[in-house]
Amino acid sequence: YTEAVALPESIFEQARTIGENLIRISQSLPELLRSSSFRQRIGVSEERFRNEIEPFLMDGEKIGFFGADAILDKDQKIKLIEINTRPQVLGRFDEVTPRFIGQGDPNGKISPEIKTLLDNNLPQGKSAVIISHPNNAFYNYHKLLGEQLKIPVVPIQELAVDCKNRVEYQGKEIGIMVRQFNIKKLFDPKLTNQAIVEAISSGKTSLMNGPVISVMGDKLFLPIIPEISPELSGYFPKMEIYKTGDEI
Repeated sequence: YTEAVALPESIFEQARTIGENLIRISQSLPELLRSSSFRQRIGVSEERFRNEIEPFLMDGEKIGFFGADAILDKDQKIKLIEINTRPQVLGRFDEVTPRFIGQGDPNGKISPEIKTLLDNNLPQGKSAVIISHPNNAFYNYHKLLGEQLKIPVVPIQELAVDCKNRVEYQGKEIGIMVRQFNIKKLFDPKLTNQAIVEAISSGKTSLMNGPVISVMGDKLFLPIIPEISPELSGYFPKMEIYKTGDEI
């Protein structure tokens, strides 16, 4: 069952502080990830960095949304327990959130911002698609997002590549692919035509990520956040990192 709970203004002030600091951390991540010692601390292998992260650090346009799972202690203090950096339910967010915070609140919808970004960056004569597979657990939410953005939702396996290495869907050249799938699938030759990867690498089509990288979701990154942003230290439980084989 659910029970309505009145939240004091102090909780929203804490949330605002947390949000502002997490934004600053996310903006500093590209530079941090270029450090091999930092990657080693948070468990990002050199192969993963080279194949999955570094290509997108070179991209000039970055867009990312993240949320945090939290609890309140007895003193009404927020305690963060997880950070989610790839909200797969973007479509549902726009449908549900305005009911709670009001239709006119600028935070009530994400899709209009994405739509504006798409319209401003889509080359003339090219189309955009959302990449998601019917087997994706959040496929229905992705379809809802597609309705809000007025662009089709298609599996990456249904995209074609012509002789000039241009990505097409139903005869239309694709300028932007909105990624709603695990980035590892992009580099799996059993799932993805590698000509699509080459088209992205050569700039013939763009992959729009939300977020660009999922490193904030890596559990080993959580204990390091208070070091990067001391203002957040009081919002995390005490955490320590143990490697396999360490004596505990």
